[in-house]
Formats: sequence, C-alpha cells, structure tokens
Amino acid sequence: MRYLFCFLYLQLLFICDGRAQLVPVGQWREHMDYREGKRVALSDGHVFTATSFGAYVVNRTDGEITRLSKVSGLNDVGVRTLNYNTATNKLLIAYNNSNLDVMYRNDVINIPDIVRSNTTGDKTIYDIFFVGNNAYLSSGLGVIVVNLQKYEISNTFIIGNNGSNVKVNGFAATATQFFAATEEGLKIANQTTANLNDFRNWLLVSGSNGLPTGAVQQVFVVQNTVVARILNRLYSFNGTSWQLIHNDDWRWETVNASDGSLLICEERFGWIERRVVVLNVSGTVTAVVQNNGELRYPIHAVKSGNEIWIADFEKGLVKAESNLFERYAINSPYGRLDGEMLFYKNTLYVAGGSINDAWNYQFNGSGFFTFSNNEWKDYNRFTLPWMDTIFDVISIAVDPRNDVIYAGSFGGGLIEFSNANQYKIYKQNSPLNVAIGDPNNYRVGGMAFDAENNLWISNFGGSNNFLVKKGDGNWRSFRVPFLIQDNMVGAVLIDDADQKWIQVPQGNGVFCYNHG
Repeated sequence: MRYLFCFLYLQLLFICDGRAQLVPVGQWREHMDYREGKRVALSDGHVFTATSFGAYVVNRTDGEITRLSKVSGLNDVGVRTLNYNTATNKLLIAYNNSNLDVMYRNDVINIPDIVRSNTTGDKTIYDIFFVGNNAYLSSGLGVIVVNLQKYEISNTFIIGNNGSNVKVNGFAATATQFFAATEEGLKIANQTTANLNDFRNWLLVSGSNGLPTGAVQQVFVVQNTVVARILNRLYSFNGTSWQLIHNDDWRWETVNASDGSLLICEERFGWIERRVVVLNVSGTVTAVVQNNGELRYPIHAVKSGNEIWIADFEKGLVKAESNLFERYAINSPYGRLDGEMLFYKNTLYVAGGSINDAWNYQFNGSGFFTFSNNEWKDYNRFTLPWMDTIFDVISIAVDPRNDVIYAGSFGGGLIEFSNANQYKIYKQNSPLNVAIGDPNNYRVGGMAFDAENNLWISNFGGSNNFLVKKGDGNWRSFRVPFLIQDNMVGAVLIDDADQKWIQVPQGNGVFCYNHG
C-alpha cells in the first residue's frame, strides 16, 4: 500500500531514518501524553508526577527524568492518581480501571483484586492515604484497605447509611481516629474499633458543632488539626466546634495538605486566572503562586520547604521557588492520538482527533501533530489561535510536491496548512458539502494523494460524498453510485495500482474506485 495509517492509541517502535535510530531493534518506546499533569507526590530524592496515560519521576538532585509506563514495567495505562508512602518507600499507582501497581526499589508489584472483582458499583479510586504499612483508598464503594506488606486487599469499609456503598472522596487519620469525607458528610471512627467495616461504628459529624450538612469533598490532618473541605470552604476543628477558616469565589480544583500547609489549586473567569494558594492551618495565606507563562492550569500541588511542586494539566510538572519557575516535562504529543497516521520523508504525521463508534464528533481539539528528529510538535488551538474552532481532526495527508499539510476535520472542514501564517480552511463556499441532517458541519472522513498528486477526499454525509482536488488546483465532485445510509464515507487508501479504496463506516464494507 502507498499510504498506511491506523486508528489506534499505541506504543510505537519508530525509526526516523537510516542514519539515526531512536530505539534499538527489539525494544519499544511509548509516545503518550506526558503533559497533562494530574497528581504529584514527593520522596526525599524524587518527585513523582501522574499524567493522563502514564507517569514520570524527576530526580530532585540532577533533574533527570524517567518515564513510567508499560514499557518500563507498569501493568496498565490511564493513571487516575498516585501517592508515595515515606514509611515504606513505596509508590502506589491507581489506574482509571482501579488496577493497582506498587513500585518498590526496582520491582513493580501488581494488585489486580479490585479491577477483577465482580463487585458492582463505582470502583474508582479517588484518593490514596497511608498509615504505616496500609494504604486507605477512597473509592466509590467505600474505603478499600491495601496491605503493602502482603500486597493484597485486606479490608473494605462499607460505611454508607444502613450499610450501603457511599462515595468516599478523601481519608485522613490522627493517632487514634480515622476520618472519611463522604457524599453523606464527614464520618469518624476510632482506629482500635474491632469491626470498621460495620457502618454503625462510624459517626456522622456533619450537621453538628458548626460543620454544615451534606457532602464533604476532602479531609486532612494538618499539625494535629482536622480540616474539612466543603466546596470552596475550609473548616477546622478546635476540639469542640468547627470554624470556617478560608473561602473565596474561585473554583477549586484540588486542596492538598503537605509540609504543614494547605495548598489550593484554583481558577476563575473561565480559566483566565489560575493559581496555587498556600495557607497555614489557621487559614492565613502564606504564599500565592501564579504565573501565566510557566503555570497554566495547576491541578495538584505539594510543598517541601520553599519548593512548591505543581502538577499542571498543560505544562506537566512545574517547580516554583521564590518566584522562580522551572518546568520538568517530557516532549510528547498532547492528548490522545486517535486519528490517522502517515509516515512521509522521515516525519510521522498524526491526526489527534476522534469520533465515536456511531461516527459522531467528540469536540476533540487536539488538532494534529508531527514527530521528526525525536521531537513532537503540536498544531492546535493552543499553538495556532485560528484553530480554536477546529475539532476532531481525524485524517491527514501531505502534498508530495511542496509538503503542504492537509488535515481533515470531522465537522470543521478541510485545512490546508503551509505554516502558521499561511493556511486555508475549506468549508462553506468550497466544493465540500454540508452533512445530511447537520447543515452547519462539513465532515471530512478521510483523504489521500494519488500518484498524479491529486488529493482524494471523502466528504462524510455530503450530497456529493467523494471529491478530488486535482494537481492543478481544480476540483471535481462525485457521488458514490451505491445506496449508502446518510452518504457515510470514511478513510481513503490508495494502492500501488492507483485505485481508491473508500471505507464505508459502521462495518458496511469498502468501495474501490478506478478513476478513468
């Protein structure tokens, strides 16, 4: 085949050219999104950052970055959260599917009990808290206890009213008591109680002594003081009553307790302003970290002395110290790469957009990407403002005469791109037709260049659903001469005989066109 592409999220063995081999033969390297920082945790010598698809470790001494993925020994993808247990020197990683990995020294131990369990309900892991050799997982079922010595699930506290499951958002402990922030409110139990999986041994304290009724999002113990978060308000317990110690009109992303302080990641005005606010246990603001250049979308933060380490959803890991910012990031594509891939002249071109199984658009603004000379480059609304309305780029082609890139949007038309200042968008007033039943959208399902430098385009849902932009710049429009539901046509592939193979979505086969 002349062009080869696939609709996959994958790990990729990739060689740029015959002179420079990036990865030794027989080894793998992953190309996943490491930019979307979600969680951060500290050990004495390292910083651990969770991203949407994997994680990475930064050496605090020399800044060296190590990727954590299935290539390096992890057992799953899609990291939900992580935390580091300083008592046992173990890193616990929870995945989106509730699978668990424990990293200890040079080993990765998998604990698949939750993901394999036949238990119904929300098994999502929302938070991780450690007490000695046990990890307490806040989940949609209740509190799941993991024994980090035996690497097994040792208990589950089902603490909802009348013994039902209840979503637990956070967990904390003093020397004698456990605290669970649940959707029903804040619940407390004595650690020495023999049967903590009996809901009757947990006392609901919300609605009394100054703590409002309703869901509690997080709970912390800071310098022996219990602090509860309810939306964008923090309450502390002085031994007899709860006091409001901090609130503001920002939208809070997360609150975290670290190094004797509380750190709030927040934003307002439609993400225009974003910052990290550092508080002491009395609610006094001791620092505000805000930088729209190096810090774009803080999600989670930890503190170590004067250092504040921030997981940023656009920048990865950022260290702030004395108004100086340092970014620790891995060059990688942004978001999931769900569209077509094309390898041409030692460069990999990838469409980053997506559609669902019913071939409906997903409003995915990832755009498209290139990978060349061991470097990923983005072309989307973050780097090119004029692409702010372009979603679901699922197909990609390159003109062999001048390397002009053509990107097909499933709804936003066809992009012709030479550079940041030279581009054209084909939608209305072009040969593209609007989709049947969707008069505001121009859907490109696939495209490819043939041997005569003609660009063949499937116009999904268009009245004339197969087009060609000829090498001389003129267009011709065709209609596939067979009955197709809603004129749906998808990917285009051209073989060595210059025949055009056209996908008919939703398992309805392919058409082959031999023009002329």
